[in-house]
Amino acid sequence: MQQQADFPCSLWNGGILILLWITYTQAACLEETALNKAFCSYADYMGRTGKFLPLLPTWTYTGIIKFITIAGGTSLEAKQLVSDTDLASFQKKFEAQSGAKVSLRYLRNAIVMGYIKKDGQMAAGYVVNAVLPLRYFSFLPELERCQLPGEPGEEDFVEITCIWIDKHLTRYCDRGVVYLDSVEVAKRKSDKPYILGGSNVPRVREQQMHAFTTPLRSFVSVVHKPPCPYWIYYGSPDATLIRMCKTMLSVVFCDIAAVCGLHTNHSAFSYKRMYKTPAKGTAIIQ
Repeated sequence: MQQQADFPCSLWNGGILILLWITYTQAACLEETALNKAFCSYADYMGRTGKFLPLLPTWTYTGIIKFITIAGGTSLEAKQLVSDTDLASFQKKFEAQSGAKVSLRYLRNAIVMGYIKKDGQMAAGYVVNAVLPLRYFSFLPELERCQLPGEPGEEDFVEITCIWIDKHLTRYCDRGVVYLDSVEVAKRKSDKPYILGGSNVPRVREQQMHAFTTPLRSFVSVVHKPPCPYWIYYGSPDATLIRMCKTMLSVVFCDIAAVCGLHTNHSAFSYKRMYKTPAKGTAIIQ
């Protein structure tokens, strides 16, 4: 009954979202009309409360984000990288952006996605892998690699790793599609019960755990030079996809409010906070 009651409301929200997007794209040239202010106030409310998502099938959320991405005119084309030349290019760009290392052997056994700009240059990418040993588990110190009671085993996970985004790629619709697609591909290409993510950056961990809500391990990675704190976390494919969509929608609403001159206190999904670019670029999940 809850789902039936929420459905008309979600359609209404969907219609307003379309109008909000029109307002967002035209905000620079629109006058401060009452209608414009009303749309912007609605965006601010959604950004602060995150109350956009009722109980609906997962394809609904994915469709909403895809619509926003297309409407935003993303300039990136997704491409699965298979040849050694393309994989080596991915490897070089990821290592330059993140400072972390990844082997060609690992990439050959995984699904590697690159995002190509109109000029033919690769501007972002990620890896989805379910072939053991998983990259994240290889970061664990030797004495901590045993499975703990009640904990999923390594064979229960598909991992999303090696996400990198060029620091000059600043538009949310370009950057956002990488985040969402990584979860969607992991869900679609694998039958594993859990999706695994991780990071050695506290800010990134905080943002990622809006989608991957269950912490798995916290440890010091001796693989990284110098050794550093590291966190890995996971979630079920459906729940992770829904939460990722919710995060992306909240970012959109906050961004719309900011463009329209409204302040939002919904800092957990802040556009600037989520997409702030470190000095070396942005390796979201290493």
